[in-house]
Amino acid sequence: MTLAYSLVHSDCVQILSDAAHYLPDGTLVDIQQKVHTSPFIPLAVISVGSSAVGKAVCEGIVELSEIGSFDMTISLAAQVVERLKGHVPTGHDFMLIISGISENRGPSHFVAFTKPPYDAPAYTLFHPGTPDIGSGAIINPDDIAAMGVTPQMAQAAGRDFLRLYGAVFAEHMRRKKMQNWMAPEKPPLHGIGGFLELTTVTTNGCETERLKTWTEDRIGQKINPVSMEVVAA
Repeated sequence: MTLAYSLVHSDCVQILSDAAHYLPDGTLVDIQQKVHTSPFIPLAVISVGSSAVGKAVCEGIVELSEIGSFDMTISLAAQVVERLKGHVPTGHDFMLIISGISENRGPSHFVAFTKPPYDAPAYTLFHPGTPDIGSGAIINPDDIAAMGVTPQMAQAAGRDFLRLYGAVFAEHMRRKKMQNWMAPEKPPLHGIGGFLELTTVTTNGCETERLKTWTEDRIGQKINPVSMEVVAA
């Protein structure tokens, strides 16, 4: 599973994302930015799963944001997601995350699944009720300890946590084979690659910065996380 992780802070929302687009067997077919940002309001949207369908939905939501309100955009996006039911081709399921600054809630994110990986409603855009939501390899406390990131370090970093340690977490997740929850019959694969970006959404808009590039990733090949050839942004 590719990386798309949204984290809500008191004054912003951040999305950590990679750039790998691949076939169900793990073959890399494109390296491209996944987060779509609105030029009209503080809103960013990302999809995980079918690149073509998810990208079209993300672009449509950005267009809807021209209405000038995050909350109204969410309302319209919910209708779009609901109307997709019965129209998404088999094998093209996706997860959608919309992050931004709500007029009523403040920094917030919403999520929708066409094929939920757990007990969540399908084709329904909803608030997850947690400060973070996303996809990627599971990281347990032992993993975090092995990375050398202590709770004290995380607390001291504040909203800079993902900027400081996002690449460390992404590298660790990249080296784990992940189950594709949209194609559970397929074997686990390495699905994080291309490059790593952090998108920060504040009341002033969206800003995206590159944190890491995996120069060894090649289109037409499967991601090989064993290679250590990594360069800074």
